Amino acid sequence: FLEFAAGELCGSRDFVLELVKEQGLALKFAAESIRADREVVLAAVLSNGFALRSVSQALQADREVVECALRWDWRALRYAAPTLQVDPKLSLAVVQKNPMALQHMHADLRNDRSLVLAALRLCG
Repeated sequence: FLEFAAGELCGSRDFVLELVKEQGLALKFAAESIRADREVVLAAVLSNGFALRSVSQALQADREVVECALRWDWRALRYAAPTLQVDPKLSLAVVQKNPMALQHMHADLRNDRSLVLAALRLCG
């Protein structure tokens, strides 16, 4: 709905904060400064992890923001900063949610013995 709102509402932090609590993806229509606001971004990714795609690069590199997005859906990892996409701890958390996610990870991670063993254990 934010895409149809007047520019003034798109720039209203309080309005966007309330909206993204229900519709996280609406963040992409917010003003750039709001997409860099940590509190607003956390609310958005908790509502919809794919909102991570619309946040500032700095917040795509913020571990807590990315972890919140991953709680919603492990596939949000693709919108994280490249350094976090290959982070072993985050990758382990993703594999623990869905062992099949290993096939979509960076080759270095698919060669990580402990990560592969964790996925195998979870698959039974």
